[in-house]
Amino acid sequence: AYSWFGGTRVLVLTENNNSSYYTSDEGWKPLPVAELPVGKIKFLDVYHTMDGSKLVVVMDDNTIWKYVHDEWSQLTSQGLPENFSIKEFKPFSKVKMYSAELQIALLLEDNTLWLYSEENEWESLSKSGIPESTRITKLATYQKMKGMMKVVSTFLVSLDDNSMMSYDLKKEKWNDFGGEQLPKAATVTSLHSYLKYNLMGSPEGRIIASLSDQSIWWCTENERYWQKLDKSGLPENANIKSIKVYMKVLSARVIVLLDDNSIWWYADGEGFSKVDMTGFSDSLKE
Repeated sequence: AYSWFGGTRVLVLTENNNSSYYTSDEGWKPLPVAELPVGKIKFLDVYHTMDGSKLVVVMDDNTIWKYVHDEWSQLTSQGLPENFSIKEFKPFSKVKMYSAELQIALLLEDNTLWLYSEENEWESLSKSGIPESTRITKLATYQKMKGMMKVVSTFLVSLDDNSMMSYDLKKEKWNDFGGEQLPKAATVTSLHSYLKYNLMGSPEGRIIASLSDQSIWWCTENERYWQKLDKSGLPENANIKSIKVYMKVLSARVIVLLDDNSIWWYADGEGFSKVDMTGFSDSLKE
């Protein structure tokens, strides 16, 4: 899910490879995934440029494709290991003075980290600081302020011992991110981030984590004190299948998909509300 000109767009990928998007103004509409090569879509996401939001997908053969100017094109895999398999796929936009370019962070099944940019293509991301005996379970990219105006993107991982580490871009080293407030018996099932803009003061990076006990937690990049998100409005004993977070104007939104395939969105102070699924099935047939 993401915000576009103040409105919300929700992307949905079904198990039989159909895909639709939802807007509050137009309801459900099909996405152009039928034009992709034969195979199943493994990951579906978007990145943002100055002229709009663009689709980017990973197929089940681990090829990566982006949709620009009404056609799909394949990204190079040159530089990645042979027979690589993608475990976590995190596309994001690097904003420049008058443009924004696609970048992608990958966690592979072999426990290595990789970064794609249009300028340098694929480069290995250092794992210095991460204990050799641990495996990386989840990956997120997040933004933080550097100085008064510059926004930089960096990375956060959760490890199989339930600790979290963030990446120091300058030193190319991973450091402890905290997480003492999170329940010890639960594991991190997903990590997400957004940049929260404020009426007064600088924007701040925020992290959202969902856990195996079905709780949702958040913290700011600066304070790193985790707080539990109020789940009021969700059905009792709801099981979360996936979660996304984005910024809409000055308010954060959290979108969750439950195991009954219902979709719910959260706004600060309003709790969770159900997304209207009218027309969703018909959009898959178009």
